[in-house]
Amino acid sequence: MRSFLFCSTVFLLAGSVAAAQTTESTPAVGAATPAKPHYWGVQIGYSNHHLSGSEVDYFTRQSTGYYGNYSAENRPAEAVTVGVLARQQLHGVLWLQEELNYVRKGGQMAGGVFSDQDPISMHYLQIPLLLHLQVPETGQLAMFVQGGGVLNFALNERKTNPNYYSSGNTYTNNNIVPGVALGGGLLWKQSERLAFSLTGRYSPDLGDFFVRSYNGTDYTLRHQGFTITGGILFGAKQ
Repeated sequence: MRSFLFCSTVFLLAGSVAAAQTTESTPAVGAATPAKPHYWGVQIGYSNHHLSGSEVDYFTRQSTGYYGNYSAENRPAEAVTVGVLARQQLHGVLWLQEELNYVRKGGQMAGGVFSDQDPISMHYLQIPLLLHLQVPETGQLAMFVQGGGVLNFALNERKTNPNYYSSGNTYTNNNIVPGVALGGGLLWKQSERLAFSLTGRYSPDLGDFFVRSYNGTDYTLRHQGFTITGGILFGAKQ
């Protein structure tokens, strides 16, 4: 009888432990799904953008004249970029990232004879919307790639020097310029609520920010370039 009671007690205890483990591992019907992590943060870094388009092709072409062979040099604009970002996990290694950045673009076509050599400086508020693929999903150090669309909102217009152009020229400034962004980098998670990132990104414009028209021909300007930024991200779950 004592053996029976002992065995029954052991069986009941074992059953209780198993039931408790099952309850912990299997979510109850109607229970909330686990919260997905998200981050917000700030970033700062280096930007390097240069000019492209038919206006650049015109000024940098190899020409021969009284002073010999010459062509303008397409020099980039180098500056500091700053911004804020938010990153939300969609599923597994896939995230959605939104940003608001300040970036200065432009450049200079220098060295040509009788050409416009004034530096061009354009200031933008930039809004990228990116898909962010990060591996591994867990762990302290991860690699990621990003890609998506960008909207550039100009804070100023390009001013032309009338000494370089005839009165027959007309000018158009486009204040909203679409673009794309492609990049990647490293993420170091110090904890669930603090992480650091290093990102390199190439971002060419898909539209012209400036058009000069003369005798029925359009001479266009747009930007392309890259940024290298470091970021601090603060994590949470929602």
